[in-house]
Amino acid sequence: MIGPQFIFPAVLLLALLLFVPNVVHSFTVSPKSLHKYYRGRHEGNHVADNDFHLKVSASRSADNLESGYDLVVIGAGPVGVQSALAAASAPYKKSVCLIDAPSASGMLMDGEEDLSIGGPTGLFSKALRDTSKQIRVESLRGMGLREESVWNEIISNCLELASSNAHDVRRQLKFAGVTFLEGFASFPDSGETDSVYVSKNNYSIQTVKAKNILIATGSAPFRPGGIPFDGKRVFDSDSINQIGYLPKSIAITGSGIIAIEYAKIFRNLGADVTLIIRDRIPRNALIKIGLDRDVAGILVADLVGSGIKIERGCQVAEFDVPFEGSNAPIKLKLEGRNGAPLRRGQTDTLRCDAYLAAVGRKPNTANLNLPFAGINLDEYGGVLVDCELRTSAKAGNVFAAGDVLGRPFLASTGVAQGAASLVSIFGPPEDFRKQSISGFAGTNTTKGTDT
Repeated sequence: MIGPQFIFPAVLLLALLLFVPNVVHSFTVSPKSLHKYYRGRHEGNHVADNDFHLKVSASRSADNLESGYDLVVIGAGPVGVQSALAAASAPYKKSVCLIDAPSASGMLMDGEEDLSIGGPTGLFSKALRDTSKQIRVESLRGMGLREESVWNEIISNCLELASSNAHDVRRQLKFAGVTFLEGFASFPDSGETDSVYVSKNNYSIQTVKAKNILIATGSAPFRPGGIPFDGKRVFDSDSINQIGYLPKSIAITGSGIIAIEYAKIFRNLGADVTLIIRDRIPRNALIKIGLDRDVAGILVADLVGSGIKIERGCQVAEFDVPFEGSNAPIKLKLEGRNGAPLRRGQTDTLRCDAYLAAVGRKPNTANLNLPFAGINLDEYGGVLVDCELRTSAKAGNVFAAGDVLGRPFLASTGVAQGAASLVSIFGPPEDFRKQSISGFAGTNTTKGTDT
């Protein structure tokens, strides 16, 4: 039996249901709306808030094209993207424009889409490495699949991983309010550094004004003379991204991390791999690039244990590459280091389906018109900076970070340099946090007053 204390609330509720249906209807949410709301929450933001944020960002971007961005970042690798996101987000909250030329960012494309945005130079190798751990090529071949089908399975997995990374980066940039422009950036001939020109694929040129500029254009493979690079059977460490088949055998020149990584990858994919090293002692070659002696020894032992052949103390003297469309192998004639004779009993000829030269990288500073901006380079083309990562530009508003400075050509080092450059440009993040706290403490919170 219902007690008297429950009668009045029940009557009130019944009255609301009968006489004020619009009140109930106004709080009714369709399942479709709920799905959209929770999907937005799952993606890290409320849908309505995100739409409002993007509209405000678009308006702010249009204004900045006229007044000048607080920071313009050239290059959308890991250094450029992370620096742009950090500058646009709390505590800095600056207006930022990120400029990138997809065709010059590692050649990892899926049609017209740039899959390398925000990724390191070795994004393809990382995706290929993960795929090589998941797919057993011998099992696929044992199932009777054609070589083309096997390679398509491998490359589709790589593209899926890279595409997921690219889409996530674009989402972060959009949410942070970073303006993203595609095109080749360069400084004007006038020598001024308060703007850059952006040349687009449609042959139009856009001027972007900037209060500060960060150069983060990364690096490009070093290409020794005498190697007939064609992007089909003879590759460098970037053009290997465009390989269209799974080679049954591959020869790799180089003793650095990139060369060793690709050697392991192709070996895991079932290829016969030969590593050509100029140093007679492979461990010493690894020590020269900074590896610990014991780690270097273990790494060499792992290569040999994986079935990778190592040709020591030699280099390729001549290339015999068959005409396009031929299935004949590439013939490599070897010689000793610096042209010296080979040791007795050493192989003087190699045959392989593909050849990769991974013999180092160089700063990517060409076509930026840096001399006109008063920015000095070292003998290898790297940008010279001071202890604050500031270049020699007269206005003192141009900075550089990452591979564009030269060694060690590591993404982690470059990202740290990018963060340091923001401190040089805007000041320590702690100062902005103190300002925010001070501003909050000074807010008028008088009762009855809107704040």
